[in-house]
Amino acid sequence: MNNFIKSLSNYLRFIMKDKQRRLNFILLSLIFIITPTQNYYAKLEIKPDRPVIREIDIELPNIQKLPINTTGIKVPYLTAKSIIALDVASKTLIFDKNPDAKIMPASTTKIMTALVSLEHWNLTDVLEVKNGFYIGQSMKLQKAEKITMESLLYGLLVASGNDAAYTLAENYPGGLKNFVDKMNEKNLKLNLNNTHFINPAGVEEEEHLTTAHDLAILASEAINNKTLLKIASTPEIVITDVSGEISHKLKNINELLGKIEGVKGLKTGWTEAAGECLITLVERDGNQVMFVVMNSQDRFGETIKLINWVFENFSWQIPKSIQN
Repeated sequence: MNNFIKSLSNYLRFIMKDKQRRLNFILLSLIFIITPTQNYYAKLEIKPDRPVIREIDIELPNIQKLPINTTGIKVPYLTAKSIIALDVASKTLIFDKNPDAKIMPASTTKIMTALVSLEHWNLTDVLEVKNGFYIGQSMKLQKAEKITMESLLYGLLVASGNDAAYTLAENYPGGLKNFVDKMNEKNLKLNLNNTHFINPAGVEEEEHLTTAHDLAILASEAINNKTLLKIASTPEIVITDVSGEISHKLKNINELLGKIEGVKGLKTGWTEAAGECLITLVERDGNQVMFVVMNSQDRFGETIKLINWVFENFSWQIPKSIQN
């Protein structure tokens, strides 16, 4: 490094001694400074590009309208032991009374019977009636009669036939016991923690119990099955066995169908111990409400009172806390 500096110093002294050499040095230096270099960086042309704009899909949360009592009017007096009025979309409880009291479900049991059957069979599958007599409500099946699963569902949900319920269960792989086990297995899947079934029809048995809360969950699940909902909302129908020789005229036990605006069915029930029971889906202005009335002295009259109270006093709104 010292040698380089010494050599450079000697070179500059040599140039400065002669006037012409000084002039040439200055001219060359100026040319070097003002002449563009030919390296890569001198040629590099920098231009500002347009900013890169990427589209990003952002899914905004769906703001759910909730049922709000805009009049302040309270529910009328009802004799039912257990009651639920549930907004199906938001799962908002509109009204409840003893929702977790354990009660016998009677034929509302058949909603679960229908769900288990729909998961196992096709509608066109043919089943055979194992027995000619079953206790309680009947669609009047005959022993050894061959009938489609779809027709049995009509007998189950329209006529509330115990014979339809037992025919489905007895044709299940492993028979009646396995069918009921499957019903209780589905209870666990749906978190029906206070429900236990002993039979597929709702015949009175000491440990055959549920709650209005659990039935509201079960019914809300059931209406997702379009076939089940269609059958449950049928006012009346005539079905036959596969030969067409045996016919069954079925009329829906639900007196509200076709009489009360927006009633879509679902299931009736009655035994002496269970009292009058009714699960009803009502849809008005796009809003669905599930009504569960258990152990009532007047299931149809009290359900009508509930329906009128809800749709006359509640409106579906976005809560002010969310609006602000």
